[in-house]
Amino acid sequence: MLQQPRGRAGVLLAGRNGVGKTRLLEEAADAFARRASVVHLSPGWPEAGLDGAALADAAGAGAHRQPLPERRPRMVDLMRSLGQAGQGRKTVLVADDAHLLDPVSSELILEFARRKRGLLILAASTEADMPPALTRLWKDDHIARMDLAPLDTESTRRLASALLDDQLAYDGAVRLAEMSDGYPLVLRELMRGALELGTLSFENGRWILGDGVPVSLPLRELLGSKIDELSVAPHRALELVALAEPVPLAILESLISPADLVAIETRELIRVRPAEEGGRDRLHVHLAHPLIGHIVRHDLPVLRGRQYLGLLIEAYAGTRRTRREQARTVAWRLEIGETPTATELLETARYLYGVQDLKAAGRIAQTSWLHYESVEGGLLYAHILISQADFDGAFAVLGDLRETAGPRTEIDLSRVRAWILQGRLEEAELLLDGLGGARSDLYRAMIAYFKGDFLRTLDLTGELIRDERGESRAEAALFLMGALCHAGRPLDAIRVYEDVLAGRDDGCLVLHEGSAEEMYAGALQAAGRLEEAIAVLEAEYAAAVRNRQAGLDARRGLALGSALLDMGEARRALDYFTLTPAYQTGWEVWERKAQVFRLLARTCLAAPEIDDRDSSPIAAMAESNNSVLQAAAQARVAAMNCDHERAARLLTAAAESARASGGHGDVAVAVHEMARLGAATKAAPFWDAPVQGPFLAARLAYARALATRDPDLLQETADAFVAVGAKLFAAEAFAELSRLLRRSGKDRAATSAAGLAQALTAECGAATPALHAVDEVQPLTARERDIALLAARGLSDKEIAERLVLSMRTVGNHLHHVYKKLGVTSRRDLLTRMER
Repeated sequence: MLQQPRGRAGVLLAGRNGVGKTRLLEEAADAFARRASVVHLSPGWPEAGLDGAALADAAGAGAHRQPLPERRPRMVDLMRSLGQAGQGRKTVLVADDAHLLDPVSSELILEFARRKRGLLILAASTEADMPPALTRLWKDDHIARMDLAPLDTESTRRLASALLDDQLAYDGAVRLAEMSDGYPLVLRELMRGALELGTLSFENGRWILGDGVPVSLPLRELLGSKIDELSVAPHRALELVALAEPVPLAILESLISPADLVAIETRELIRVRPAEEGGRDRLHVHLAHPLIGHIVRHDLPVLRGRQYLGLLIEAYAGTRRTRREQARTVAWRLEIGETPTATELLETARYLYGVQDLKAAGRIAQTSWLHYESVEGGLLYAHILISQADFDGAFAVLGDLRETAGPRTEIDLSRVRAWILQGRLEEAELLLDGLGGARSDLYRAMIAYFKGDFLRTLDLTGELIRDERGESRAEAALFLMGALCHAGRPLDAIRVYEDVLAGRDDGCLVLHEGSAEEMYAGALQAAGRLEEAIAVLEAEYAAAVRNRQAGLDARRGLALGSALLDMGEARRALDYFTLTPAYQTGWEVWERKAQVFRLLARTCLAAPEIDDRDSSPIAAMAESNNSVLQAAAQARVAAMNCDHERAARLLTAAAESARASGGHGDVAVAVHEMARLGAATKAAPFWDAPVQGPFLAARLAYARALATRDPDLLQETADAFVAVGAKLFAAEAFAELSRLLRRSGKDRAATSAAGLAQALTAECGAATPALHAVDEVQPLTARERDIALLAARGLSDKEIAERLVLSMRTVGNHLHHVYKKLGVTSRRDLLTRMER
């Protein structure tokens, strides 16, 4: 905005306190420091080498005695002084907390902007009244106004994690993001206070945030005055809201006088909004900022807090409560020392587990197990621990249950579930021997699915969903959908969703809440409805982040990243594949998948600096439902190192294995990868894999078109990729079409195809082999392309010769031809040319 002011004299950064205005203003000022004279104004007036007497005369005692219009000549002189201060360079006038400037300073800034004497960079709080002169600045379009909003939840978590070198544990990242509410300044002070008092400590390779996050003096200064100035009754009202938000307005009005509620609303300490559930006509009271609750709860005496909880429980009794409110009152009763009935505890724990509030669900299930010695409560507690990836805790609970209740099928099946999600499939399979029933068959189907045996998965799950009243029907439908997608039958998978899962609200599914929507999005993706798939996954991912669902957000992020990768947005997808202690799936099967996807995304980006060390962990993985993707990642690394034979062998073996297990959709992926890496002819045995939908069909057709050099089929394939939204695949198809047409002498059509390839490449920002030097007039041979890519990566002639087992003379001759065909004269020019 400052580089291209469009006739304006600068920018005003506006936002609430702590949102990051000062940091952005300082960075902008620093950016101009070398080429301009930067002048800082502040409420106390200034630094920056201006004539002090002139400034004092314009803003000092004399200024206070005269009306502003009569001081304008003095301001004109000051404009001249500001212009001279730059000594021939542009003047940049900077003012932080501009809302605090006195009238003279404000008029000076307005005059500076009107006369366009230089550039203005201002920051002002939206929580205070703006001087009239500054308001006219942006209303009269002298400067642009940029309103800074707080960071979203995901960005705040990532920032908190990054401040500790991505070693902050998940729970700490969630709590810090919640307390800071997207305000970087608040986040910084929370973390600084926690570090100083030792409540943020480094244990076992990660930073752990303790229970008591301190309230530092800077934090109190942000909001403390609003709280401290309250009289006793409004302060008690604020304490009640802080303890129980969001609270129905009707409940509060039964406990607090309307005048006290108005008092804290007037001071912008609370906000009243429609309820998210239970009817939009219900109003709920929320704190205006989570930091308010943090400060108030920190200072709240224990006994008074227990008294408030008792009042809230009484107020809720007899009212029409939502499931969430029922769960909260059960938790409050535990907190004040009461013990609800076994039925209440189990129902509450199941509900919280279903909505993935795992921390609260675990506390209540544990109480049910320990207080009532309930096997059902113990099993539920174990399942909740498994969902949190606390496998040691889950096995300890299951061991205790076995000792107290004796051998039970339910206990063994819970161990099987844990082993499956740990990736210990062989052990799970052994324990299932001799166990019968629908749940055992479901787990057998899960094991078959994760091993990549899709034919067996289809048989087992198909039988389970035929029982319309079966307890495992919904879970079986999930794995049936997954197997159908791998089998190349996404349209059938969509029908299973519509017939069995759509609209269901079963709670505790075998994986997690929202599994049905996640699997549905996967079917949409395989069917070529990429935009729909991404819309579903973005909503599911945002819900997981908003609801602080540990592990679930990363698993949904992994699915979202996969869809983005198919669309060609590798850089955006990479964020969802990069796991940290604050962003992890928790389950081994998904952890491996993330590792594979991360390498696939990196190979789509320019100069990724990848070698065999990056693919060796993937090579060590056992065969799974992701075997084709594992092979694709290894093959891409091999191709980048010009080992095309190995790349083709890896993908051919993966395609053969996928076909044998009924994974025709995976065959299509392998065939497409072979074509992308220059082995289209070797994919011929798999061209006719039976698949549904335009996306998978286009992936097969791409290989056939390249191998047979069929421009019409390649044009159809490119158009099909465009239609489904697969921008990167479309760009590659148009690039190859351009080369094919160029070799046929059809230069005009080739140029048109090259233009489409470049436009699509610009949209997705990728750099894959097919996209290098896409507008070459004389197409490079395969050997020339290998040598050009290695030279562009900085390898010497000797290193290239050793890599490709050629003589240095041969390498030099090939490079000479490359330079001539591409019209370049150096390796630096070659790098630029290959990235076009």
